[in-house]
Amino acid sequence: MESKQEIFTRVYQGLMEQGTGSYLVEPYFSCRYRGPNGTKCAVGLLIKDEDYSPNLEQLNAHNPAILEVIKVDSKDTDMVNFLLDLQQAHDAACRAQYNHTDSFTDAIINKLFVVMCKHKLNWA
Repeated sequence: MESKQEIFTRVYQGLMEQGTGSYLVEPYFSCRYRGPNGTKCAVGLLIKDEDYSPNLEQLNAHNPAILEVIKVDSKDTDMVNFLLDLQQAHDAACRAQYNHTDSFTDAIINKLFVVMCKHKLNWA
């Protein structure tokens, strides 16, 4: 299993390269592990393509099905809380992008900075 620092770095780099959030607006706003044009959310970046299923959508990062596909022990509460923080950072940045209150890139940098500080990580 990757360390929190390795995951943080991979998520940061993946989201910066992607440059946009992973969400749908129809029939309602919904963040997605896999979104339009191959986009992935923070936790979606940790799900291998061969392990992805549309059935995972709408499940939070602490759901056993998600933890199983990304190979995280559900008893590792520190890691589970870290994944939830990454998911919430992505989702908040998507809402900012969708509502035109901030660019996705600016919003995700700000949100990931908070996650980095909370979990005592280094900037990617």
